[in-house]
Amino acid sequence: MPQCNDLCNTTTLLCPTGLTCTNAAGQNRCRLPENPTSAICQPANVPPPQYKIEKVVEGNQGPFMIGSIVIFKIKITNTGVTTLTNVKFRDVYNSNYLTYFGGTASKSTGGSISDLNTVLTRNTTGTIEIENVALNSVLGPLSPNNYYEFVVKFIAKAPIDSTCNYGYADIPELPEVSANACVSSKNIDTDL
Repeated sequence: MPQCNDLCNTTTLLCPTGLTCTNAAGQNRCRLPENPTSAICQPANVPPPQYKIEKVVEGNQGPFMIGSIVIFKIKITNTGVTTLTNVKFRDVYNSNYLTYFGGTASKSTGGSISDLNTVLTRNTTGTIEIENVALNSVLGPLSPNNYYEFVVKFIAKAPIDSTCNYGYADIPELPEVSANACVSSKNIDTDL
């Protein structure tokens, strides 16, 4: 059976339900009746998805003593009118100065993950990520005007004037968005 934009006719190559056989540039093709010019069967006047990311250091703004816990909050908000079903989350940090050890995730409409380590992948060079947050059975897709919130915890590992932690959100076919928050750390006995 023909699919969107496949060749069709009214007798043997019938279009599936919801599509009609329409003349497009001299050929009969399966298209949406309300938007026959779209070769990808995109409904007319549907705005593209929109989203933003925010990142802050929670509580103490530092400098942090070596061995102290540093907590970052990252919020990914759906600012559009389309429900987001594919949202990649990534957090990048300098593993010379911070050591990731855990976190949580929640959604504004309910649902939370008490141990982020159960759903993310992590590498030793300073990246944690979730390939598609919306596929998680607890959090699910992100409807308009709602958000995911991640709380990620680190231990200050070495002294530094400033190290930045970067949060990224990515939705296929849209530009990746990012936000960062920076902290400093010092030795308790030598940097008084």
